[in-house]
Amino acid sequence: MKTTKNIARLAVTAGLTAALSFGGVMAPVTMAFAEVGSTVTFEDAYSSTTTYKGIQIFTANVSGSTAANIQWAGSGTQQTAIQEAVVGAIDGWSKAHNNVAYTSKNAQDAAEWLNTNAGVDGTDSRIANDNVLNIIAKKLNESNLTWETTAQGSSELTGLGAGYWLFLTNGVYKPADGSAVKQSTDAFTSPIFKLVNGTDSVNITPKKKIPTVEKKIASDRGGAEHDAADSHIGQNVTYNLYGTIADNYDTYDTYYYKFSDQISKGLTLQENSAKVYLYASGAEAKADPNHKNNTGKDITTHFIKESSGADSSDGSVTTTWTCDNLKTIP
Repeated sequence: MKTTKNIARLAVTAGLTAALSFGGVMAPVTMAFAEVGSTVTFEDAYSSTTTYKGIQIFTANVSGSTAANIQWAGSGTQQTAIQEAVVGAIDGWSKAHNNVAYTSKNAQDAAEWLNTNAGVDGTDSRIANDNVLNIIAKKLNESNLTWETTAQGSSELTGLGAGYWLFLTNGVYKPADGSAVKQSTDAFTSPIFKLVNGTDSVNITPKKKIPTVEKKIASDRGGAEHDAADSHIGQNVTYNLYGTIADNYDTYDTYYYKFSDQISKGLTLQENSAKVYLYASGAEAKADPNHKNNTGKDITTHFIKESSGADSSDGSVTTTWTCDNLKTIP
């Protein structure tokens, strides 16, 4: 079994999805829209056990992918904090990449700068760790601001005004009955920026592939693998645990990885017999089930092995191999 780091324990890590850019950012004009408010629905496999939050960065009159009359969202200290976070992020990014300071506090100027420099092409796309939009997400999440938040058991935010919004996974919770459920551990890993028109409903799907794990028994006969096999007392049995990483791995600052295997009573795990190999792809790993092709990199030393005592009910022993941060492995 393999899990990613519970990011809820961390600050915002790298990685986000930008749903679209500002399209053509027009000069301020006056446009009339009904003040109804948009409903944003998060279509996530964990929506029943995860809450979400959103904050408006800019207000605007929105038509399609075009925003006009762009102003800072919020009022008072909230508006000031949003402005400072965005301007500060732009200034830091511009100095680091262009060696040029950014000083304008005008919302229209900031929107146009982001439209030119954020590198978003109008489609759902992953944003690099050092992208200015990711820096803005971190700054806003770390600020003491008021966010719109979904209720437990609901995946909707309603009544959202027209403009540019940032959405984050807020956290996880267990049902009132205390039952064990699968919970998203991707809190804060995939911030989403979205242009909302204040009228239409919007569906948001965090673009991620959940890591998988698969167990196969390896055979020396023809290099085949099986889901099950017979064995006799004293026979060595070799098996492989195939684990994948999330498809947005590049966007993480820290990536925790853990294999867990339950060894049934009657089987003994040989001391120091387990090896962990890194392959470029799942297909390449499965083409080398006995690890003789020299295509995999031995990264065993990066993992810590721990075994539990025998379970009193069935005599099984659970063994784990844990790497606190795969990012430390070249």
